[in-house]
Amino acid sequence: FKNINIIFAITPCITDKMAGILQPLVRSNVAILTQKIALLDLLVSRYGNIKALDKFTTVCPILGASVGQHYRHSMDHVELTALIASS
Repeated sequence: FKNINIIFAITPCITDKMAGILQPLVRSNVAILTQKIALLDLLVSRYGNIKALDKFTTVCPILGASVGQHYRHSMDHVELTALIASS
């Protein structure tokens, strides 16, 4: 998101100190989400909707989890970080 500073400028409850903490967090989260969207787009474009869903949900026998489970778990970290930073 290129205009992240606009969000902080128009949100009066965010102090300069909070903005200094939140801006890198928001940028990082946007970058992570962009990568996740790119992964989903790649799966769908390469395999089509049905096979992409299969690849996303099939559990790897070595790791014991699917790509989708790892995806969801990483989102837990993003959400927790945002929650802590906003407290």
